[in-house]
Amino acid sequence: MDQPKVQAVLDWPLPQTLKQLRGFLDLIDYYRRFIEGHASIVTHLTNLLKKDNLQWNLVTIVSFE
Repeated sequence: MDQPKVQAVLDWPLPQTLKQLRGFLDLIDYYRRFIEGHASIVTHLTNLLKKDNLQWNLVTIVSFE
């Protein structure tokens, strides 16, 4: 993996809109083979995509980080 791209993922700000969250999830899906436990981590973030459900809590913030 390219180190500047990894750093870009690590420095990604907390998404405030659904569009920003989708962009982050698309990027993470590209690197899924390098992320241990990808499916269980992304499940919490994918649940935020449901209608009127963009409510960050401790579990989703930890998954994001």
